[in-house]
Amino acid sequence: MNIIGAIKNKLKLLLSDLRRHLGLIFIITFIWILLLIGIVFLAIYVGPLEAGEIIYTYIHEEWFIDLMTGIIQVGMAGTYVLVWLYIWQRMVRMYFWRTVEKYMPSIEISPGVKE
Repeated sequence: MNIIGAIKNKLKLLLSDLRRHLGLIFIITFIWILLLIGIVFLAIYVGPLEAGEIIYTYIHEEWFIDLMTGIIQVGMAGTYVLVWLYIWQRMVRMYFWRTVEKYMPSIEISPGVKE
């Protein structure tokens, strides 16, 4: 009987830890889902992208078309990564300051304000 009570106590402790860290778990899950959606988007739409039709009417060089296609693909992927990192940074910063305000309500610190 003592074993069952110990298991119940461990489960209660585990659930309380999960509840306490639910915001962090949400951030990690959301960021991973956003990353996977972005990878699928880049593989489906940006990977087979060709800049040939627009450029080919003016310039008939094959290497230039390949170069422009590569630049466009890298630019779109880089833009997505920067937006993804910005969203991640904003979510973590918001979680951090909410946690600081929750556990230390007597300290009034505004982010970005130097004393």
